[in-house]
Amino acid sequence: MECEKQLSILYQKQGRATQFPSKAARDKWLQKEIDDLERVLSSNLAQGQLL
Repeated sequence: MECEKQLSILYQKQGRATQFPSKAARDKWLQKEIDDLERVLSSNLAQGQLL
């Protein structure tokens, strides 16, 4: 069971490593995701204060 878990983790890591051609591309994608999530969080907080 533990071996299967470790194997799954390694496959996930391998998939992430091949998703982006370079670190710069990965960083650009991550920054876009962070910006999008911060925008959603800000919107949710504003809506929460209206309630």
